[in-house]
Amino acid sequence: MKERTRLDFLLTNSFKANFTFLMSAFAIVLYAQYPTKERELCMYAILFSTVADLVLMDYNNIPALVFGKKRFYVGMALFGVTHVLYTCCFYHKLASIETFSMTNLIVGAVSALCVFVFSMVFSTHLTSEKDLVFRVAVYVYVVLISVALVVIYVYSFAGNHIMPALGITLFLISDMFILIRETKRDTEMLRKLIWVFYPIGQLLIICGV
Repeated sequence: MKERTRLDFLLTNSFKANFTFLMSAFAIVLYAQYPTKERELCMYAILFSTVADLVLMDYNNIPALVFGKKRFYVGMALFGVTHVLYTCCFYHKLASIETFSMTNLIVGAVSALCVFVFSMVFSTHLTSEKDLVFRVAVYVYVVLISVALVVIYVYSFAGNHIMPALGITLFLISDMFILIRETKRDTEMLRKLIWVFYPIGQLLIICGV
């Protein structure tokens, strides 16, 4: 019999569903209390990511029934929309900063560029043996999350708000774990790490808006 560990709950759909529903509720409550354009965009981003979570976890076997083998691509597309909304959200926040350090701005932009280059190289290595459709889908997704990452990094460094930058970084790391799972090796530890980095990353982003 397999020995259970304290982190086994991270593999259950009940935990994943409860977390993603609570995350959406949290974003909605924050917007209701402080109804700004940025919080509205963040709320929509979280709602899209919640739907993406439900699709990827095959909630109640419905996504597999509706989308079949395309379920992974549908989830990826929904998360792509999430990152577009994050980009718009933090672009608005960046535009609202009246004064900022040019040095911090440059550091943020360079750091984001380095992360983007690493992500593209890493993704290229992992997807080298996959078909063209999968590779193109991954590249498009990496570009979308990287654009969000650039805007969030620039905002975070320019305005000295480190929380969202840390959040999008953890989000990206969880995505790289998913890519490893889908291309190289699928292990329970990898699946657990995804649901350690992803929730923390999302919460940091929400709280940083």
